[in-house]
Amino acid sequence: MKGSRLHVTRICVLVGMFNFVLITTILLIFKDTMKLNNLVVHPPWIVQYLDPSLGMLDSSGRYVAHVHSVVGSNWKKLSKRALSLATHASLEHLHWVAAIVADWPGPVSIALFVPDKEYHLATTYIAYLQTCYPNVQQQVSFHFLYPVDRPAQLFSEDDLKDVALECSISPKKVLEQLLTHRPLDLLTSWREQLLYPQNILRNIARKTSPTTFMMCVDIDMIMTSAAMNEELEVFLSRNSTGGVRCAYVVPVYEIHSNFTLPPRNKKDLLNLVAEKNARPFHIKVFAKNQGISNLNRWEKLAVRNEVRVAYNVTKFKYWYEPIYIADKSAPLFDERFIGYGNTRNTQSYEMFLNQWTFCVLDNVFLVHWGFQQLSQHPAWRTEQINKNNKLLADFFREMAVRYDADPFHFIKKFKKKSPQVSVVYNPSKKKKLI
Repeated sequence: MKGSRLHVTRICVLVGMFNFVLITTILLIFKDTMKLNNLVVHPPWIVQYLDPSLGMLDSSGRYVAHVHSVVGSNWKKLSKRALSLATHASLEHLHWVAAIVADWPGPVSIALFVPDKEYHLATTYIAYLQTCYPNVQQQVSFHFLYPVDRPAQLFSEDDLKDVALECSISPKKVLEQLLTHRPLDLLTSWREQLLYPQNILRNIARKTSPTTFMMCVDIDMIMTSAAMNEELEVFLSRNSTGGVRCAYVVPVYEIHSNFTLPPRNKKDLLNLVAEKNARPFHIKVFAKNQGISNLNRWEKLAVRNEVRVAYNVTKFKYWYEPIYIADKSAPLFDERFIGYGNTRNTQSYEMFLNQWTFCVLDNVFLVHWGFQQLSQHPAWRTEQINKNNKLLADFFREMAVRYDADPFHFIKKFKKKSPQVSVVYNPSKKKKLI
């Protein structure tokens, strides 16, 4: 009997030890799994060398593009929707991608400017986004652009061996961590002088959008409500332009940076406006940006659930830079304007000459975090605007010939070799704008 009890005791001890080892092993596996889930696993294709001979040159011959280098897994299915977003970015602003797809259900076409080793950092960050944010992996296609003389480059394996990009950290913090790996010479020499070819990028994103309609937004302009987005999809599905040149204007509002929760509908937005925590985008920087959209009128309209055309812009004015939804027959952005200045307004002016009507939509909007101030714009931005202003004379002459129209008499105003065009971002100069 005594021996039997001893035998049972030994069995219990062994079972207890087995259970302890089993539970410990499971916990260790779970811990390692959680650790893996918080780290980027680099797919082998994500850091492949980009061969310039496999890319395509832009019209100037100064840039090489590689389209659909990274394609969303649901891209084909999503192409059946009515609307896609087309946007562009440099490496420093890639953290906005996660916010773009948070409530947006459709395809997103993003053209990235990735000179030199910024390509490797960008693709590493894309791997992080796809791992931690499934919507990015499913909905977003990325395209790459770089200067001919600064082709995409890869780091050595040792340069990035200590990079650990965790899903538990915010996209902005992860990107800030990754940016510390940029070579010092990249930050202090040639990179500072490199112009950002935003119109080339916009056109790439537009051309690669798979749907009937596209909306070309800046990377930090966000559609904040899934319900609002679906109402917009319903509206567009029912309102094919049928050859009518109608650009559906979407109002853009700045939201005070103190607010972390975005307005989900027009009622929420109007409450923020009343509290002076929201205002039309660029109202303090460049009011002509959305001026003729007449957002004072828009704010006074009765709040409804459905998206509809509220009214049309009846008197076009130069410098108008609306965010709009249109089909692909809309004129492309003029790629001669590199950097800042005259990138959007020249395109909307050509749309006006091409007999497009700007139709302001109600009950849908975009938000931009933070109030924009003139003091935020660096001196180099003003310099780029001045350089692009000097290209306007040729632009206006070409438009007059192409459309047999010069409604604002720009050719006469630009007869002199040095046209007098005020810098719109300089508050100390109050010259009359065109």
